[in-house]
Parts: sequence; C-alpha cells; structure tokens
Amino acid sequence: LVTDGSDEDMVTLKEKEELTDQEEEKSDFHGRLLPKSSLHFAYCSWSLHWLTEAPTTALNKGAAMYSGNRKDQVYDAYLCQFGKDLGSFLDARAQELMSGGLMALLLPTVPSFWDPQTEYTLTCDLNLLGSCLVDMAIKGIIDEAKVDTFNLPYYFATPEELKTIIDNNNNYCIERFEILKNPRMPSVNDRAAFYRVVTEKLIGDHFGSEIIDELFDIYLKKLSASSVLVNTSNDKTLVTLVVLKRKAN
Repeated sequence: LVTDGSDEDMVTLKEKEELTDQEEEKSDFHGRLLPKSSLHFAYCSWSLHWLTEAPTTALNKGAAMYSGNRKDQVYDAYLCQFGKDLGSFLDARAQELMSGGLMALLLPTVPSFWDPQTEYTLTCDLNLLGSCLVDMAIKGIIDEAKVDTFNLPYYFATPEELKTIIDNNNNYCIERFEILKNPRMPSVNDRAAFYRVVTEKLIGDHFGSEIIDELFDIYLKKLSASSVLVNTSNDKTLVTLVVLKRKAN
C-alpha cells in the first residue's frame, strides 16, 4: 500500500470493516481485500499461476496436471480456470485501486511452443513429479485411484494468453508488458528441493506425509537421469512483467 502519509489517506481498521461480510469471507487474494479506491500502487509476484482450485472437469488419469505442449481437454480446463481466477483478481484490484493507480505483476509463463525432446519448462518438471506418483502406484505404495484424482492447482500461461485475459478485462491500460530473463536454478538438487517446498503440503494432504521422502528421492533420480532436464540451459520457462494503469472509474 502506498499513501501520501496523511491520516485521511491511511487505511484504518474502521475502513477495512466497511467491506461487506461476503467480501471479508473471501480472504483469498483473488477477491476483495481492501476498501474501494484505497491503493495508489499494488504489486503481485509469482502468485497468479496458483489456481483457486484444480479443474474438477479435467479427465486426467495418470497425470498430475495438464501437458504444457499438448492442447487438449485437460489443457482447456486449466486455461478456463486460470482465466476465471485472473479475471476475479483483476476485478478485485480494480475496485481497490484509485483511478490512475498502478499495479505491477510478475509471474512465470511459458512459450507457446517448445521441443520436449530438447527443451523443458516448469510444466515438464511438475509432470515428471506426477510420473513419480504413478511409479509409486504401480509399486503398490500408494493407491492408483488417488493418483487419478490428484491434480496440481497451477497454470503457467503463455504471454499471449495472459495479454488476452488482461485486454478482455477492460479495467486497465497496459503500460508495460515485458518478457524477462528467467533465473535458473543451478542444479537438479536445488530444483528437487524447490518443488518439494512448493508441493509437499498439497501432496501430503492427498496421499499422506509418509510418502514424501521416498517420492522426492525418486524425483531427484529421474531428474538426474534425464539428459534434457539435467541441463538448465534447456529451460525455456519465461518470467513476464506487466505494469497496469487503472482506467478512470
């Protein structure tokens, strides 16, 4: 929150209470969090790829999420959920931003195409993790039916998809839209540790925390064994910076 320092411009507890009960109950950042026209500047970093829920209509047997380089029913279901969630986020911030207020978004994205034989993105890393769950189900360590009902709640948009959703919102002018260099993790050990931190609670809640150590041991071995995934120069994941200006109310 950025203010001019005056008492009138500060968001007080009383003003926060002016939100309706319905708005306050929706504590997820995709919904309203602050009073109307109370922000000069908003910033959101590496959060908008998280979905409010994994698509329930996606028939995704034997996989943990959509395939990033195959456009199918599962992909479409994830894209639809991402569009709804991002639209809700943009609508909520549009109410909270003053006219002319700015919002900066930084989020991981992927190119519209990459060659899976020689390149990878975040979606490849996460689908490899899903394949480790399948391996554990084949060995009888976890229930196959649980694998079939597990979908990770992430969607990594292409820059084109992201821009289309923002353009369709009609609350903002795009001041800047830039593809940045993606900071690569230096080793497969770092990547395995990163994905464990990010996914451990989701996986533990669904399958039980007792499988986590063995799952990520398998994951690290499969990462290390892949000539494509082990080489970080093959990583085609993007980072997109978007700066938006709130249109006049």
